Amino acid sequence: MARLPDPELVRFVRETLGCGCPEELVERTALDRSEAGEPGLDVGGRLLVRVLIGDDVEGLVRNLPGAVLRLRDERDRRGFNRVRVVVAHDRLGDVAAALDRVVAALGPGDDRLHLHLLSPADLPAALLEDIETPGTREPAI
Repeated sequence: MARLPDPELVRFVRETLGCGCPEELVERTALDRSEAGEPGLDVGGRLLVRVLIGDDVEGLVRNLPGAVLRLRDERDRRGFNRVRVVVAHDRLGDVAAALDRVVAALGPGDDRLHLHLLSPADLPAALLEDIETPGTREPAI
């Protein structure tokens, strides 16, 4: 019997991230982790979603360029079409200003890599549970 898709994960991929993937791919969304431990989603073997989260704005921003390059390489190595990197933080304004500088420093765009800035409250519960270890909230980058 086929496993039913998690409606919250499907809604997150479709509505929050704006993914236009075919329905048959989105219905196969599953929790996934990178080799470096970043939590995220595998959307039908075509779209890779990774979540970078941490309490320290400066550390999150400092590590972002290396994390983005590593995740782009993971996308290519694993044969995904695209990667969506979600940067999740409670202080969106502080992170947004710093992200603009980081994106400019990354150089020419990669149209198969997308950055999203979200509040952790916008992440689906199943993904949050996969991110947080009881009693800690270490940066996932």
